Amino acid sequence: MNTSMSRRSMIAGAAALPAAAAIPATALAGEPDPIFAAIEAHKAANDTYSRTVSISGRMSRKHPGYAEADAATDAAMRAERGAAIALALIAPTTRAGIDALLAYVLDDDRDYPGHEDWPTEMTAPDVLDYSGEPAVMPFHFWLLRNIRQSLAVVGA
Repeated sequence: MNTSMSRRSMIAGAAALPAAAAIPATALAGEPDPIFAAIEAHKAANDTYSRTVSISGRMSRKHPGYAEADAATDAAMRAERGAAIALALIAPTTRAGIDALLAYVLDDDRDYPGHEDWPTEMTAPDVLDYSGEPAVMPFHFWLLRNIRQSLAVVGA
């Protein structure tokens, strides 16, 4: 695996978060809650990443095929990060969606305590730090912000 790619460099470019959008009225009027698809996408991306790590992690840099396995692992890691970021951005449109998102993240946190599976550095232009710069916050901040905004629309 390419150890020179830091989580910061990987997330900084692709994870500049836009301000959370309001839940569209059409989503509340019978459209499927998009968070369910986002959860499934993250599960699939995480499974792919786990498989690629299990292959590249057993190889030495001198092993034939290492470069390809390492590239596949890096691509799978970026896809998994993107899917994780989507969980913090896609607004659940139903109470069941909010519950499913919370359960999914809490189950993962319980099953893998101390892991670093969730992005650690995400930002948005509408959340500023003490110096007036966009605040760099971990995944759970953005997840809770997303859920809070969804609850304001969906109701408790």
